[in-house]
Amino acid sequence: ENRRDDVEEGVEVAGTAGISLAGWSLSLYNGANGRVYRTVPLSGVVDDEGAGFGAVWFDTGVLQNGPVEGLALVDPTGAVVQFLSYEGTFAATDGPASGQTATDIGVEESRYSSTRQTLQLTGMGTTYADFTWDSPRAGTRGRRNRTQTFGTPSATLAPAASAVRTATAGVYPNPTRGPLSLALALDAGADVSADVVDALGRRVAGLAPRALGAGAQTLALDLGDLPAGVYVVRVVVGDRVEAHRVTVAR
Repeated sequence: ENRRDDVEEGVEVAGTAGISLAGWSLSLYNGANGRVYRTVPLSGVVDDEGAGFGAVWFDTGVLQNGPVEGLALVDPTGAVVQFLSYEGTFAATDGPASGQTATDIGVEESRYSSTRQTLQLTGMGTTYADFTWDSPRAGTRGRRNRTQTFGTPSATLAPAASAVRTATAGVYPNPTRGPLSLALALDAGADVSADVVDALGRRVAGLAPRALGAGAQTLALDLGDLPAGVYVVRVVVGDRVEAHRVTVAR
């Protein structure tokens, strides 16, 4: 957003590479009355800008900048994935987020912000919780922010150092209706864990860290509770992190 000129305004959506955004949408909310003033349909596919994640920018037209405003990210089923606000918080009175209270991102643009500055997430990680909102910085439309790195940190992805050179040999079946096998080929003992993340990088399933010896072995992972869609299975073996894109079919 740019409060001074109301030009070149938009929202960037980050998520798992390969995810189709067809059917997703942004509902823009007026915080004064909690009502939707514009719905922006999303499209395209998230690219890979590192560690299996990327970002896509969408032109939203003029974003309102009253005392408090917000937006909801809505998936193809109509469910609200995120409901964020800026310059305060409010409860939605209509639209997909009706009855929900927005989460204030805690930063805002001033009347002096440049048209090329944006409010953006900064930090390193793989889930929304790994990043923090930062004051206006130079934007990188349609690409990850300069101060944002997709990769390891997340409390569940703290690998122990090892000399492992060979890690995951395969993830199958793919697509899966629930049961998933992680085939490992380890040339040395290592701590192994796995995390399954959805289109927005949220951890939705996984395996707790465990010590495994050298050799070929298989770990079982049940994705039966997940809705149909594309996910990324991040396998941490010692100091290696490998990402595998998996489709859950129903």
